Amino acid sequence: MNNKFIKWIIIVLVIIILCIIGLLYLLKNQNNVNNDYSNIVNNDNNENIIEENPEKINAKDFCTVSKCVQLYLDAINKTNSNYYAVNDNGEYESNIESDEVKESIYNLLDENYIKKNNISTNNIWKKVNSTNEKTIFIPLSIKSLNNGNVNQYAVYGENINLNYEFLKEIYLIIYIDNTNKTFSVEPVNKQIKNIDEISTENNNSSIKVKVDNSIIEPNINDNYLSLFYFDNFKLLMLSDSKKAYEYFDQDYAQKRFGNVESFTNYIESNREEIIGLRCEKYLVNNEVGYTQYVIQDQYKNYYIFDAKSIMDYTVKLDTYTISTEKFSTTYSGSSNDKRVQMNIDKFFKMINRHDYKTAYSCLATSFKNNYTLTGEKFIEAVKNKFFTYNNVEYVKCDEVGNNTYAYEIKLTDLTGNNQEEKTITIIMKLNDEDNFEMSFDIE
Repeated sequence: MNNKFIKWIIIVLVIIILCIIGLLYLLKNQNNVNNDYSNIVNNDNNENIIEENPEKINAKDFCTVSKCVQLYLDAINKTNSNYYAVNDNGEYESNIESDEVKESIYNLLDENYIKKNNISTNNIWKKVNSTNEKTIFIPLSIKSLNNGNVNQYAVYGENINLNYEFLKEIYLIIYIDNTNKTFSVEPVNKQIKNIDEISTENNNSSIKVKVDNSIIEPNINDNYLSLFYFDNFKLLMLSDSKKAYEYFDQDYAQKRFGNVESFTNYIESNREEIIGLRCEKYLVNNEVGYTQYVIQDQYKNYYIFDAKSIMDYTVKLDTYTISTEKFSTTYSGSSNDKRVQMNIDKFFKMINRHDYKTAYSCLATSFKNNYTLTGEKFIEAVKNKFFTYNNVEYVKCDEVGNNTYAYEIKLTDLTGNNQEEKTITIIMKLNDEDNFEMSFDIE
């Protein structure tokens, strides 16, 4: 084997190794969310939440019961599209008085409840509280009443319409036969104040298999639970902001909003945008005593859910109101130009979240005074100067004074609706710890 051939082999091996290193680097950066949350995973076979308390249920049972409730609400909706048929003139007309429709609702009711209330297919509409619109069930609490051949669950949640308007609270008892994979429903008709008042003496040994009473068991994994938390909290924000506020980490809620009225105003100011939010990425961290679900929407905004059990969780809407230990460690170990970059990133997270009050607090006092920049004027300047949702590219950083830096950045529209690029220079002074003050040309 001559020397030229050996050199050629070495060159090829070096190229292959460099390609592999480059590929690994790209994969690492593709999965990177930010300095706080990296390594986005899709652990599709991992169920994280396990409950030992017999009155609480695991994620799979919780979501299965919730689906049963939604099936029941769809069944008692008189405007259900399945309850309309085409007549001889080719027109859609209601079919709710047909035996088939009545029987589909009858088949979902618990047999003991049917006997106790003398319910038949003939009087079903007089005995069942029907609705006249499609509604969405938001599960808030589900309690196990008894585990046997037929599991019994007390259910509490809220019912909203398709405009995300609160309609009423819902209390039900759901029975599930895991052998036959069937369920039945017992409406709770008496006035109660909380789920702990619900009880039953029903001892059904089985639930018959009928046309409409099959349970739907979801495939519980990290992806499913991440979407569940994101969608459930989004619906609560839109329909019942006071209830949503109760799920905030208390320290976070006080620092970020101050009170529920401020949070409600935030929701109403950004209502249309919140309606359009969707989960783009997620990260799951298994911590001691809880599981953390980190969600990123299409505008790179964060939602952090710390869950001890399926509905025992707290939520934060950003990573900047309360600095994480990892952020503080990374910040303290970084160079000054990197710290400036991290602070700019934090500032534009505030802008993208429309948290103008916190963003305003980052401005230098001299900057505010020079422009007589009130909070209202700042919001106006931000809307004129920046995009609604900004993607930041860091160009260059120059030291211009004692712990003071000028960082040129390029902004692009995260929504993709505007192809314009904006070049901005941020002037930032680094203060003690992770504090800073900044300014920029607002004209």
